[in-house]
Amino acid sequence: MVYATIATLLAVFYTFFLSMKVGKMRDTHDVQSPAITGNIDFERAFRAHQNTIEQLVIFLPCLWLGAAFIGDLPAGTLGLVWVGGRLLYANAYEAGESRFLGMWVTILPTAALFLAALFGVVQRL
Repeated sequence: MVYATIATLLAVFYTFFLSMKVGKMRDTHDVQSPAITGNIDFERAFRAHQNTIEQLVIFLPCLWLGAAFIGDLPAGTLGLVWVGGRLLYANAYEAGESRFLGMWVTILPTAALFLAALFGVVQRL
């Protein structure tokens, strides 16, 4: 499962990167912990990070369950698309622009992996 592992590592690394970015924004804009409001740029970075964590919890099980049924390379490829979607989403969020494209580029691979696992299980029953 090399490709699914690569996608997982990139997703986790990107989430960690966003976490570090939030810490830097907290310092830059003097938003003292545990506050999560105060400066709009900090709040956007914080929400992009939080939303990524929320999506990661859904995506990772779907990635690995999907990989079991459609194979490593297709699942890993969908995982890379997911990471790209998160990049689009966070960049748009932090720029104060529409997050619509990034949202869909995140949701569609997750849904495809979920459906692959669901159909795979049903088929084997």
